[in-house]
Parts: sequence; structure tokens; C-alpha cells
Amino acid sequence: KKYIASRSIALCMKGVPGIYIHGLVGTPNDLFNLDKEKGGENRNINRKNLDLEELEKCLSIPSSQTSKVFSSLKNLITKRRNESCFNPYGKQEIIEGNEEVFGVLRESLKGKDKIIALTNLTDKQQEINLEKYSQGKKIDLISGKSYDGG
Repeated sequence: KKYIASRSIALCMKGVPGIYIHGLVGTPNDLFNLDKEKGGENRNINRKNLDLEELEKCLSIPSSQTSKVFSSLKNLITKRRNESCFNPYGKQEIIEGNEEVFGVLRESLKGKDKIIALTNLTDKQQEINLEKYSQGKKIDLISGKSYDGG
């Protein structure tokens, strides 16, 4: 959950997020290639050679970490692609009010549409007052639930 939360922050920010294959499928750190005694460099931690058959097998098992990470990120990327507010050049404003929640207000290029992207940085339910940023009905893009008020 923490990893997906960290990637969701990158996906909601202005610009184009860098997404590498190892991040997309959640491969574990490659400590063998990192080993300094064997001449490893820091960047080698995410440079393991992937085996296509092994990757396909992991992706086909819904309960595997690889499949869960890939499915979650694919869903977030699809949401981002479908919303005009996530245009790389659209406006953004960091939302303050709860240091346990990362929030950003994104706006479409023409300013017609707005999205508030919130990421809980803890394992506990959090509250944040959004009256300053939005009035009325809100829809959670991930769950599809509707909310009223601030």
C-alpha cells in the first residue's frame, strides 16, 4: 500500500511521471546486483534482468505481488489518462490542512474542471477539510463513491 501511495503522488503531480518496468510490476530490490564487493552500483538495485515467462506467470496470478502492483498502477494510470485535469501542463496547487495527507488540486487547461487528489500517508483513516478548495458534490475517482459538502 505504501508503494502504491508513493506512485499515486507521482501520478497526480504536474508533468509526465517517469514509470519504469520494475516500478510498474513491483519487482523487489536486486540486492545481489547491488553488492559493492562484486562491483555493483547503486542504480543496479532496480536493473535486474526480467524473465518474460516468469513475469507473465506472476501477472497471471491475481494474488501475486506483481499482479497486485501492476493492476493497481494500471488502474491509476488509466484514471490519469482519462481526466483532463491531469494534463501535464495543467495548473496545480498543493493542499494544506493535514500533514498526514498529501493533497494536490489539479485544474484542466481551460480551468473548467478540477480534481482534488488525496493520498493518505498513514495506515489510519484521516480527515481533511476541503471547503477552501471545493464546494458541493465530490466523486471519488477510485471507488466511484459520491460525497457532499467540504
